[in-house]
Amino acid sequence: MRPPSLLLVAVLSAGSQQVAVAQQSLGNAQFQVRYSAFGVTSVTHVHDKDDTEYISAGDTLGDLLIRYRLRGENTWKQASAAALDKSAEKDQPSPSYTIGVPAPTIATSSKASASVRFPGVFALNDQKVPKSSHDMGIPLFVWPRKKGTREWVQYDFPEPKKVWSAEVYWAKSDNPENPCKLPKNWRILYRDGESWKEVSAKGGYSVLTDQDSKVAFEPVTTSAVRVEAQLDESATAGIFEWRLNDESKHVDAVTDLQAKENFQLQNNALVWTISLRNGTDHDLEIGDLALPLPFNTQYVWDKTETYTKRLIAHRLISGNGSFIFWMRTNAEGPYLVMTPLPDTALEYFEASRFPRSYTAYIHSAASGEELRAKGGTWRLPNTHVLLAPHGHAGDSKIYGFRFRWAQDYAGVREVLYEENLFDINVVPGMTVPCDLTAMFSLHTRNPIRAIVPEYLDKTKIESAGERGKDVQVYKVRFSRLGENLLKLNYGEGRYLSLEFFVTEPLETLYKKRAAFLVSHEQHKDPSKWYDTLFSQWDMKHQILRSPDDLDGLQSYAVASDDTVLGKAPYVAGKNIFYPAQAEIDAVEDYIKNFVWGGLQETDKEPYPYAIYGIPNWKVNRDSLKDDQSGKKHVWRIYDYPHVILLYFKMYELAKLYPKMTTYLDKDGYLERAYGTAKAFFTVPVEILKWSAYETGTYDELVIPDLIQGLEENGHQDQADWLRAAWEKKVKYFVNDHPYLFGSEYPFDSTGFESTHAFAKYAMSHVLKPGEAMPPDLPPEDFRRTVKYEDARALLDQQIKLNLACRGWLETAYYHLGSDFRASGSASYTLSYMAQMGGWAISDYALYFAPDPAPYLRLAYASYLSSWALLNSGTPESNYGYWYPGKENDGGASGGFEPRPWGRAWLGDKEMGRGPWWYSGEIDLGFGGALRSAATVVVDDPIFGLIAYGGDLQRKNALTYVIPKDGLRARFHVLRGSQRLHLLLGRDGFAAGQPIAFDDALNRITVRLENRDGRPHKTTLQIAGLPPGTYQVTVEDRLLQTLTSHEGEDQQVRVAVDPNGASITITREKSVAPAMLLPAPPNRARSRDSHSQCEFQER
Repeated sequence: MRPPSLLLVAVLSAGSQQVAVAQQSLGNAQFQVRYSAFGVTSVTHVHDKDDTEYISAGDTLGDLLIRYRLRGENTWKQASAAALDKSAEKDQPSPSYTIGVPAPTIATSSKASASVRFPGVFALNDQKVPKSSHDMGIPLFVWPRKKGTREWVQYDFPEPKKVWSAEVYWAKSDNPENPCKLPKNWRILYRDGESWKEVSAKGGYSVLTDQDSKVAFEPVTTSAVRVEAQLDESATAGIFEWRLNDESKHVDAVTDLQAKENFQLQNNALVWTISLRNGTDHDLEIGDLALPLPFNTQYVWDKTETYTKRLIAHRLISGNGSFIFWMRTNAEGPYLVMTPLPDTALEYFEASRFPRSYTAYIHSAASGEELRAKGGTWRLPNTHVLLAPHGHAGDSKIYGFRFRWAQDYAGVREVLYEENLFDINVVPGMTVPCDLTAMFSLHTRNPIRAIVPEYLDKTKIESAGERGKDVQVYKVRFSRLGENLLKLNYGEGRYLSLEFFVTEPLETLYKKRAAFLVSHEQHKDPSKWYDTLFSQWDMKHQILRSPDDLDGLQSYAVASDDTVLGKAPYVAGKNIFYPAQAEIDAVEDYIKNFVWGGLQETDKEPYPYAIYGIPNWKVNRDSLKDDQSGKKHVWRIYDYPHVILLYFKMYELAKLYPKMTTYLDKDGYLERAYGTAKAFFTVPVEILKWSAYETGTYDELVIPDLIQGLEENGHQDQADWLRAAWEKKVKYFVNDHPYLFGSEYPFDSTGFESTHAFAKYAMSHVLKPGEAMPPDLPPEDFRRTVKYEDARALLDQQIKLNLACRGWLETAYYHLGSDFRASGSASYTLSYMAQMGGWAISDYALYFAPDPAPYLRLAYASYLSSWALLNSGTPESNYGYWYPGKENDGGASGGFEPRPWGRAWLGDKEMGRGPWWYSGEIDLGFGGALRSAATVVVDDPIFGLIAYGGDLQRKNALTYVIPKDGLRARFHVLRGSQRLHLLLGRDGFAAGQPIAFDDALNRITVRLENRDGRPHKTTLQIAGLPPGTYQVTVEDRLLQTLTSHEGEDQQVRVAVDPNGASITITREKSVAPAMLLPAPPNRARSRDSHSQCEFQER
């Protein structure tokens, strides 16, 4: 019997095949698939309300990347292009393709360039033909910001070529903000020596829409040609495709490797089968077998188009357990899920930004070899396959994938289970502090043969039993810092990898980062204009960069913008919880010497409290231009909230620790915060018509707290003004339904901290359902103009979008909890928005979600995720996993590159897989972590009663939880209908001491520690106590009696002496078991938690 792979064999004759076949289709009750001569052009869901196209316009699914060679040879051959196998059409109703070599045309062999620098120049010869001149779904070249000028694009040939015609497909866009019109005229020039000459055209140059504009001319032999276009005075022009000599795409056959593929509908799945057969009499090595996956992830500014027509890709490259799914950006189903057949695995990927592409590898030995030669690393095996000589056993190999639809995330999990893969949940995340235990569940039909740790003697794994049908739960404890991989072996040689990253304890990370910012990332040279500036520490070369020493970084990255402005607020915020005089002094020096009168205009300057933008305040203030590009470059709205937050955190510090701030007192900082907030809403719109009311900006969620601070300090007029401005913005987001992915880019994840804050504010400040409208309420009052149900709709929509652009099912530490930008999971993960947007998910889970458990899993993973970028360690381990050395202990990376090789956004640095060596904007994320840090007790349906960010023990009917969340200032209990929230205004729950409570919350006992060593009072805010009357005792003495009603918060003011205070809250007329707390911990021992962690250099 012949091997099954012969069922897919089709013959492509030697030589080349010029194909001009109309599109065909196949379909069933779920799938509608269209295909052409070169692959699958369309995949849609039947009866989809939005008729979303899942394949990128102009692309085809079916090309492969195969690198192969005879055994013993050094040079790899390559086959990559799919061509329809007509001979197979007679035997099967589904499309089959053979894989050959794309025949070069003059255009595709050329180097393209233009009269302007624009990355879209690649589109000129990418062989993607639009549906019409208005088809903005495929890449095109434009001359940006050019109108009425004469511009050109150029092809340089590798050797002189004879050309006699040109075909140009012109673009047209009616977008009033970025119009694109046909050129007034165009012509072809060719290079003749050192000069350019016009060709002798045979007739005129047509200028047409929705088709090629062609010109034939007398043949010329030349090394380069140009299209020269006269642009319309009112708009630029654009080109989709520029061909020469009317050459079209065609494919040349190969005979030494017979590569075939087939797409077939089988019940509820689209099945993609790939077969390889050796066509030679020698062993044939397959070094790479890869799948370009051209799905529809090109984003545009149009809200409806991006929400309903464009996709976000979620990918896990993890051996046989790999999967990929694509979802609409608005998170509405269906999702398209791609899973490998049992003996197919994915082990590697490559991606690029221009053009945006993603290629997944089944085998990657050839690419892995090249990666290592460049100095790159990869964590999974780079395999190859050896095919026996033709006609012998082992001369062929078959691979395959199934595509299925799922309605939502739960549906994706079910598909993974049904396709014999793994539905996995992990708590508290895949970035795990070494003093916390992680748990993971495997929902699978596969018997697990072994779970193999990367570091056997540094990892403890134990089964926690079954939690339902085919659900196994495991506990794991790591003692080795850095990357830790668990390999799940199952079936016959199959595997799935779980990639964890282990950090020092969270409290250590918070403190190390703040101390490092002050000791290493702050300039201290009074002779420099940038004295006291917090800038970029270069961990690779162990040097602090500056405006005088950029190392190729963007000039603004070292002296302004988000990369710099998030650092001081983090230090200030950390010091509210752990005050350190040297750190507070450093922030005050920065405000006094760099911010006030430098970065920020004073209250006596033309634009009071305005913030200077890029490249830095020195350049702008010294500029000879008195306009928006020079002295008035104070219009970037994103810069303002960082400074508002800085001043407000300093206000809180001065209020809590008045003897520790010397530059300004609390009133001075509050005044600065208000002035900056007012400038935020007024200056940019005055100078550039850039309204702060219509874009969500990070850190602006501090404004409601600022309003409250103004009221508490008697500044009612200022509070009223700022409240009106804030409510105007909230109203816009609730009532006008803006595009929530929009920022400075057409697709971004940066707004989801703000959007949650907007919705939360609206829901707490408008009339609740059933609440009567006061008769004397003015027509413009916020409570009349914003409805609760609309605010709730915004809350639900923005959380869906936040989840959509975030890793949730992907079990790798650089994906789980990370936000995804335009490149999806392929590039720049673990950004600052992982933690900032993670706060929104945490707050949603704690206060709004009917079922908080699934959201808490993702929220806490998000909180922990970017701590993997903090470079820290012990003296014995040389202080860091990523960039060892004592000088880097506490340094941080601005982002993670999951690609094997690429370029970081910051500085366009070429690098391999891993974190950047500059901190970039990550301190914004650590600031978000300050907002999220909490110990949360939840009764999880999979993992049972657990404590996120803490150690939990049950004894009799009591629960004891030792907080280890890093701040020890927030504690939550979510069990059934219970929603208990304990929040400290200062100090913290005592290190190493449990918070204890009984099941009915009749009795709660906590111990506080004094963080500044001086006697004072602190406030414990309590929400969610069951209704009743409670006695509050401190050190066994009655402090107060309080009565709890549904929906009411309680506050307890507690005197804290230098040794701390023990608080017990007991409900009257209840039978609560007695609780005995241990004695206060030994301070030396409590600080030694990092000693549990060991570390080995990478």
